[in-house]
Amino acid sequence: MRVATVFSLSIIFELAGVSTSAVSWDSPVSVSETQLGSVASTNMKAIFSHLENIYTLSKAPVYREGYPLYRFYIAFPKNKAARISYEEEKLLEAGGALCLGEATEKKTLQQRIDGNLTNFIYTSKVDGGFSTTSTNIDEKFDIQDNKTKTFELTVLARYDIPIVVGTNCNQVQMTVHGTMVSMNQTNPNATSQTATTGNHIEPIKSAQSNGAETLSVPRQASKLPSLQTAVVLFAFINTFRV
Repeated sequence: MRVATVFSLSIIFELAGVSTSAVSWDSPVSVSETQLGSVASTNMKAIFSHLENIYTLSKAPVYREGYPLYRFYIAFPKNKAARISYEEEKLLEAGGALCLGEATEKKTLQQRIDGNLTNFIYTSKVDGGFSTTSTNIDEKFDIQDNKTKTFELTVLARYDIPIVVGTNCNQVQMTVHGTMVSMNQTNPNATSQTATTGNHIEPIKSAQSNGAETLSVPRQASKLPSLQTAVVLFAFINTFRV
C-alpha cells in the first residue's frame, strides 16, 4: 500500500506542475535552470590547448538567449534554450594538427591579433542540414525557427602569426552540439507561462515587505499550497491502511 501511496503522490505532483529532473535531452526547463549565454563572452582572452566536454543528461548545462563561441555567437529564440551535450576547443598549427598535443592547459592569446586574421569559417549542422560559410569575426548565427531540434556549430579562426607566444599555434577551433528545449518562466511543464520583455524572458521579481521576501509567481501557482496540504493528508491516511 505504501508503494501505491508513493505512486499516487508522484501523479498528483505531476498534475500540479511540480518540476522534475530532465528525462530526455529535449525536456523543457524553467529560466532558473538555465545560464545566460552573453555576446560579451565571445571575446575570449585565453583558450584551452585541447578541451573536450561530453555531458550526460543529468550534468548537461542549459543556455538561454544564446551560446558564445570564439568571436561568434549563436542566438536562440526568446522562448527557447539549448541543452548542451558536447563542447570542444582546440589550438591548432597551420596544418590543422593540435599545436600543443593533448594537453589541457589554458593558453593566453596575444593581444591585437585581429589584423592578422586571414580566415574565419563556421560550419553548421542544424537538424541534419549541413553548410560551411566564410564570415567575419563577431558575427552571429540565428536559430529562430521554433521547430529546430538539434544543432552543431564549429568555428575556425586562422591567423598568419603565432597567436600564443612561444608556440606555432595560429588557429582556434571550437565546436558545440546542443538540443533546443522549451523554456518557461517558472514551471518547466507549463504550456503558456512565458512573460517576455524585448528579446529575453523577464526574470521573476521579488519585493521586500517588513523584512520578509515575497515572490511574485503566476496566478495558477497560488493553488499549490492547498494542493500540497491535500497531498500530505493523503499520504498520512494511506500510511495506516493495511
